[in-house]
Amino acid sequence: MHEIGFIFDLDGTLLNVETVTVPAVKEAFRKFGLPPPSKKLILSGIGKVTERFYKELLLNHDEFLIPLIITESSENELLFLKQGKGRLYSGV
Repeated sequence: MHEIGFIFDLDGTLLNVETVTVPAVKEAFRKFGLPPPSKKLILSGIGKVTERFYKELLLNHDEFLIPLIITESSENELLFLKQGKGRLYSGV
């Protein structure tokens, strides 16, 4: 038997981004030796275009880090989802 899963929402509408996105972004920053942004700052950017979101998070850092952090954050999100760390909002 094969398991099938669908990911259709990672922007905070159904998935509680505090369970996956926030830790994924923080971990990506740590991997590159950067102080992680606050949960509040990460949450304030949810729903923005990806490039803009990360550009704002990396405002005081070199722009070459943007694609590296995007890739690492995305890989972290997928890993955390596979590990079952993602949670839907109550009632969904």
